[in-house]
Amino acid sequence: MLPNPFACAERSVLVLSSRACPGGRAAAAGIVERIDRAVHHDIEDLIGPSLCAADFAAPPRTSFAYRWRLLRAERHRDLSQLSVLTALVRRGRIRTVIATNHRAAFWVAELRRRGAVDCALWALMPHFHLDAGWTHLPWDEIDRFLTPLPASALPLAEQRVRYRRVALPVARGYGRLADTPVDRRRILVAAGARGLDIAAELVDARLDTRVQLACGEDQALYRRALERFAAQSRVHVFGAEPSLWPLMAMASAVVTEPGAMRMAEATAAQRALFLLPPRDARQRANARWGAELYSALPYRLSSVVSWQRGRLDVIQLRRAPHLCFDIAA
Repeated sequence: MLPNPFACAERSVLVLSSRACPGGRAAAAGIVERIDRAVHHDIEDLIGPSLCAADFAAPPRTSFAYRWRLLRAERHRDLSQLSVLTALVRRGRIRTVIATNHRAAFWVAELRRRGAVDCALWALMPHFHLDAGWTHLPWDEIDRFLTPLPASALPLAEQRVRYRRVALPVARGYGRLADTPVDRRRILVAAGARGLDIAAELVDARLDTRVQLACGEDQALYRRALERFAAQSRVHVFGAEPSLWPLMAMASAVVTEPGAMRMAEATAAQRALFLLPPRDARQRANARWGAELYSALPYRLSSVVSWQRGRLDVIQLRRAPHLCFDIAA
């Protein structure tokens, strides 16, 4: 079993996520469930507009370019752009900051480097791909680097020194779904724009199939889905939801893009998991580890139909419980 690194955190804990990273926000919610007196904020609400405009959510590919952006941001030497974040840490007597996005980790590390705050900084990577944002962090200011990856997958010595392997902190409600009966006629599709065609082919393949189509915060996609399935009573369209838990509670299988937190949520709920073809490096890494750790299968219409007919029992395939849903495991 993996140790629970959050158990030794101080009771005054600040959990930071970013609106640019939905997986990080889901991980932050799972952490807050597990720590008393923890508070959760998005980093964009705590830094000034100029620093938000610096766009560290999509960092450049090279270390030199990353440092150049930092030097430009450091022109705000009076810390006015970071005053809200500084005040929150100081006045809240925050002992530990847990950042679930590299943008949040970067700015707290910058405050520590300037001596503006005195707190421990833990960085949690809620996926399986080390992109530029995680590579070019100021590692001297980070106390722990938490990731579901094994140490052999980390390329930098700085990361390995601070490394702890952890389970992705899925909200506990998903684990409680594992003991609930499922109706194999119901399928949850959470796949962005690709979900419209998938929902259509699923209901065309079997007359008893019902689809919960999750469109997320994309209002344009939500309107398109409502228009497309207005006459189809077996497709139920959902817009922005605080959690996919209610939709997953009604489904037997999840068809989704390769997102690490969503894969962990489906595994915790013991729902069959079918992944769409990845579209970028992060999704490719998530899909590879999803197949190895969560028994995720590539999405094919025939596979979903076989699952519905009981010919493919995905739940009985090998799982990795130490990386499923309980960070205390």
